[in-house]
Amino acid sequence: VWQKQTSNSDKHFWTDCIRGAGNCFRTDNADDEFAADAVESFTSDGWKIASGSANANQNGEAYAAWAWKAGGTPTATNTQSSGAMTANSVSVDGVLQSAYTPSGSPTIYPKKMSVGTKQGFSMVQYDGNNTSGATLPHGLSKAPDFFVTKADYDSREWQVYHQGLGNQQPIRLNTDQAAQSANAAYFNNTSPTASVVTFGTGGDANQGGETPLTYIMYAWHDVPGLQKFGTFTGNADSGGNGPFVELGFRPAVIWFKATTGTQPWNVYDSERGKINPIDEGLLINTPGTEFTGTARVDYLSNGFKVRAPSGGNPNVATTYIYCAWAEAPSVDLFGGGANAR
Repeated sequence: VWQKQTSNSDKHFWTDCIRGAGNCFRTDNADDEFAADAVESFTSDGWKIASGSANANQNGEAYAAWAWKAGGTPTATNTQSSGAMTANSVSVDGVLQSAYTPSGSPTIYPKKMSVGTKQGFSMVQYDGNNTSGATLPHGLSKAPDFFVTKADYDSREWQVYHQGLGNQQPIRLNTDQAAQSANAAYFNNTSPTASVVTFGTGGDANQGGETPLTYIMYAWHDVPGLQKFGTFTGNADSGGNGPFVELGFRPAVIWFKATTGTQPWNVYDSERGKINPIDEGLLINTPGTEFTGTARVDYLSNGFKVRAPSGGNPNVATTYIYCAWAEAPSVDLFGGGANAR
């Protein structure tokens, strides 16, 4: 769960069931994990916010929240380094696993895993080992197209892999910096497979030693009709007639980031922006308030069209990466039938 007050400048709160309610990260800086009451508890169909929470429930203030469902909450911590992981340290599609053996012969065995195979999203907690070429299982049925790692202490950056940048250039979620220079320290020049992701020795994803850092990884892959991760090129059109990006669905949430220069991460959604052109946005890497007043995108039935003016984010003449999730999935994920309009 990711929550942000939109009416005032405040932190972005990221919480998950693996680390536990009350344990938060923020994407507006590289701070360590901290305690906060943004989420009081997780429930079977959502989450509970504490009454009077200073972080997510102040009287009269406006908030936005975005949430992804993985595979359920593990109830144990794995202590094995080969073979089957500790019983109940892995939950897949809502079922705790009694003897889960990761595929791909990984060299890092996770502490906990929550895997949603149908929706192509997993969360993995692990300790780094500072070994070049280390491999970590993700549990998904396909190679991730997008994944993010964050250490729980030592002020490590949010490291991002995006298929549009490839296996040599990460980009940081908590800054407006361009994609990093090519370096094997990040992903060991190795793309994710259907079983594992690969790390170099960079501390933002794989610091080991006598007291290794503990990390969380959030990983997604494309699911037609549900989510897509790709690139587009801004055309800097002076009239705001930017590129059209086909997704195959009407988006609910879109993230953008320019891969060059110092452009911030943007997030737009269909709850705050209900009428085209959408101008209600937030910056993922800063704590600022919601911004409005300039057309940014149109949400269409099969994708989105960039409406930002020349030089405006996201319509600088450069390559952007994007992450998009559907308003109503056009695929049958859980046997109840698709509900797209």
